[in-house]
Amino acid sequence: MILIGTGLFYAIEGTRYAYIDALFTITSAMTCTGLMTIDFSQLTIGSQVLVMIYVWIGSFVWNRYELAKIC
Repeated sequence: MILIGTGLFYAIEGTRYAYIDALFTITSAMTCTGLMTIDFSQLTIGSQVLVMIYVWIGSFVWNRYELAKIC
């Protein structure tokens, strides 16, 4: 899932950022850590939406895991 998001992010941004930055950004979004090596405001709208989708997916998965652990 993270590699797909990284590929999409890298395809949207082109060569503006290194692949490792794309990987770090999507991994950070998926795990909801909030760390970024690039300025979020400098991303294209498509990349911002992609990052927000991955934050939503990551938080949903985490919440489901926590609920399963409690029950």
